[in-house]
Amino acid sequence: MEMVKSDLKSGMVIKMRNGVMLLLIEKGGALFGVSERSIISTVNYNEDMTCNFSDLDIVKVYNPPIEKVLDPSQEWDEYLIWSRDDTREITAEEAFRILKEHYGCDVKIVEE
Repeated sequence: MEMVKSDLKSGMVIKMRNGVMLLLIEKGGALFGVSERSIISTVNYNEDMTCNFSDLDIVKVYNPPIEKVLDPSQEWDEYLIWSRDDTREITAEEAFRILKEHYGCDVKIVEE
């Protein structure tokens, strides 16, 4: 299931690429991510839940019962409702081009 920023709701928990997890809270029609150390506004996010700073991209969304949110020993996987798939498909030709740019010469792939 593909999820976008407008699907986020108060009470959900998000995990950012940098590992920080935030509880989403609605205030005045805006959605904020809150933790004991930080507050962010989802206004700064694109609809695909990316941000200008990739460390802040939302990579996982959880929908736990509210009584579980403050439990530090909480296992979150059972409440996972969305996870970003950062896998990109490229052709072999493109992979060799990237490797050539990186190493500065042609690359030959050998088996170990």
